[in-house]
Amino acid sequence: MKKSIFCLAAAAMLLTAGKASAEEGKVTFGLEISPAVTWLGMTDHAEVETDGAKMKFNGGLVVYFNYGDENRYSLFTGLNYNSYGGFLEGNLASAAKNGSANAAASLAIGAPSKERVKYNFGEFEIPIGVRLRTGSFNNWRFAAHLNLGLAITVHGNATMKDYGTYALDNYKRKTYSYDPMRIRGTYGLAVGAEYDLDAVTLTGKIRYKGSMSNMYFYRDGMFNPAASLNVADSEDKVYTQNVTFLPHILELAIGVLF
Repeated sequence: MKKSIFCLAAAAMLLTAGKASAEEGKVTFGLEISPAVTWLGMTDHAEVETDGAKMKFNGGLVVYFNYGDENRYSLFTGLNYNSYGGFLEGNLASAAKNGSANAAASLAIGAPSKERVKYNFGEFEIPIGVRLRTGSFNNWRFAAHLNLGLAITVHGNATMKDYGTYALDNYKRKTYSYDPMRIRGTYGLAVGAEYDLDAVTLTGKIRYKGSMSNMYFYRDGMFNPAASLNVADSEDKVYTQNVTFLPHILELAIGVLF
């Protein structure tokens, strides 16, 4: 009980400090929730292509360091949680033509010519950027945001029909040889509006999050599922090229500034 009272008191002090700073026009703190559409952008690959988007739900906190008349210029940072994913489809028939004997054999016994894999990832991202906003129109302002960021992948899995769901760290013991990029560079672009109430400011913006670093799939190619389920450490690959992708996120970010 004492611990709960202490936590509540500490939270109240932080909010009071945040509000006082906001009234001085120096620093503002905010929270955001962000319904999102995410997809995986493939690099050029002869045998694999992107095949659909996923709905996700993201969020985070933001800190603005404000400057200029009406705080029109700001530097910002914070901490975001990004969840993203999508679908990739591989053409096994194409792989067989490129020389995979096991792929050709699996096709001969009636295996499907394509496979569709669903991927899900989660990461924490620290953005550093600038916000430019207009003066007030009654209670309204409009703003644009630009940032770079550093993201750390914290969890993920992939699901393929008939083969179940595998954690990232288990891929080398399952069907695939998989090596994800755990740290990547990001960037963000957003435009939106702000509405002043008595004690807080409501915000809304459309934001695109892109990647400056590939995520790596199947760094050694992909094992033939039929072969790898029966032969340990099979070296016969379905895909002859490494598979990489760039994550994309389009969000509707809704927030409040204190």
